[in-house]
Amino acid sequence: MESIIKGIRKRRAGLTFYKNGRIDIAANVSKELELSEDCAIDILQDNGEYYLRKTAVQKYIQPSLKCMRAGKNSRSFRIFSVALCKCMYNIADVVATTEKFALPTGSPINNRKYGLLIPIITRIVL
Repeated sequence: MESIIKGIRKRRAGLTFYKNGRIDIAANVSKELELSEDCAIDILQDNGEYYLRKTAVQKYIQPSLKCMRAGKNSRSFRIFSVALCKCMYNIADVVATTEKFALPTGSPINNRKYGLLIPIITRIVL
């Protein structure tokens, strides 16, 4: 017999929201969305489902939603937006100081109108 758990490793949450407005984006998510320091993120809603997408930095997007590297040579990105964090805390209906959202692994959804979208799992119903 052989253990089936042997090859499974714990993965970081794709998105982590903090009460102070800090949002961490994991390296695997930034790689899938091809994030860089000259882009921003946006969260879309469609029938109770939420999606993360990359956008260009434009006038109507808050400058705080602009991506910046979490460290000097890091592949993870960080964003600061208290308003977006409050919104996501309301969606998840939590009061904790840190809220982590899972993002499914695999290829992102390619939408003609919005580009690459990654679904955000806000609740896991067992």
